[in-house]
Amino acid sequence: MAAAKTAAARDQQVGVVQLDGHYPDVTTISAGYRFWTVEYLYTKGVPGGESVLKRFLDYLASSTARAELQDAGYTPCVTKDGLLDPLCTRADS
Repeated sequence: MAAAKTAAARDQQVGVVQLDGHYPDVTTISAGYRFWTVEYLYTKGVPGGESVLKRFLDYLASSTARAELQDAGYTPCVTKDGLLDPLCTRADS
């Protein structure tokens, strides 16, 4: 959703349109905006020790990553309390 806003801001020929009366925004998903998804990261097993993958996963759950994602217009799946955001656990995501 952030990408649509960024593209529209850069190029006046790109527009953000409503779907069923809703603009793309994280707050409109529960109101019925249907064109969205969750990005998943898959691993082969649980990464161990201090591997680069383990450090990256730890970073994604950090307050730094959450702030950077939010600054870029995205909603992180891990809340400030370390829990999964309800949007990231919905069956239709």
